Amino acid sequence: MKLRNIITSLTLVLLTACASTSNEAVKTNPFSTNNSHAMNLALQTELMTNESPLRDFEQGEIDTVKEALRKSKGGASKFFGTLNVLTGDFTGLIDIAGGYSADLALSEKHHASSNSRWLVSVDSSEYKNEVEATNAIRSNIRFAVTKVFSKYGEVKEIENKNGNYLIIESNGESYGIGTFTRNKQTPAKLMNVDFTGNGVIESYTSGVDSNKIINPIYLEVSILLDTLKTTKQDVLLKEITDLLPSGYYYYRPSFEISYGLNKSKYVNYNALVPAIYTQGQRYDFIKPE
Repeated sequence: MKLRNIITSLTLVLLTACASTSNEAVKTNPFSTNNSHAMNLALQTELMTNESPLRDFEQGEIDTVKEALRKSKGGASKFFGTLNVLTGDFTGLIDIAGGYSADLALSEKHHASSNSRWLVSVDSSEYKNEVEATNAIRSNIRFAVTKVFSKYGEVKEIENKNGNYLIIESNGESYGIGTFTRNKQTPAKLMNVDFTGNGVIESYTSGVDSNKIINPIYLEVSILLDTLKTTKQDVLLKEITDLLPSGYYYYRPSFEISYGLNKSKYVNYNALVPAIYTQGQRYDFIKPE
């Protein structure tokens, strides 16, 4: 099966630097009109701790990357495989043209912001305890993911000794959806957070700090959707989050890396700018003008 458009075999040059060993605590931060909405949300989470490379990007930087990709002979894979990766502990600092650089490529697994994740914050007063909140978060996400993917094939839950995850079967092929949950894990965490800019509230959370009760969606499913020419990852994430209530966010980094059921590695070259999805909308990390 050929992988077109969104998914291509990974040839992206990755940095070999190690992740920071510090464990900076997550703090609430005031919303600022100088930040994008995505950045204001990220500042409430682990995404912006431990010398995070995540930031708001200038539109000029993004346009330069788009133009370089457009002109690249051999496509995105060759483009990234031959770029001069300069320096940085967590970020591929790409020398695009004439010394103009943009740290748009986050290196694999070197920082929390390098990987997709669900960010969930629900009002603690709406639940009896952390167990009820945990079950509700899992159930809501699984419902939304299953409903959207069911349009493209049969969604099944697979169990193993560690937990369970979703797959989709179509035309005799199986593709991993993900949303893995462990049998033994820490439940939703009680924290004081502010995802609205209207003040801190006590909430049950997942993914706000290192505690995650459900894993993200695999890129592998885009193989199926792109092959069928049905939809793109961006549309998919909008549809899924549109089915979820407020307080549910999905963070997607630039040039996202993921693994399939066959342990193949994939990268989304179509995701030039990090983004956060919520309630059917995408908020990019682009600096306000």
